[in-house]
Amino acid sequence: MIVVIARAKIRPQMRDGFLGAAAICVEASRKEAGNIAYDVYESATEANSFVVLERWKTHEENRAHLQSAHTQDFLRAMAQSVAEMPRIEAITPAKIDMIA
Repeated sequence: MIVVIARAKIRPQMRDGFLGAAAICVEASRKEAGNIAYDVYESATEANSFVVLERWKTHEENRAHLQSAHTQDFLRAMAQSVAEMPRIEAITPAKIDMIA
């Protein structure tokens, strides 16, 4: 499994466009082969600070996702919306313990 965490601070005037593009990407990504989870969250303490949290079965399926039209559209929308360079991490966990 691979976990992708993308953090982005969005310019306030670009918020609606970013959220629209995110909603389209979330819906399409959840239908892709290998997708376990995909969603966008906003910080409770910092306005316009978002996290995209993704889980994929394999690196190959995540790479295919990155090449998809909806992901490329979302990345373009994000690039036009960000207040600073986003941070994207891909994590391959050795073990995940469910605590609840």
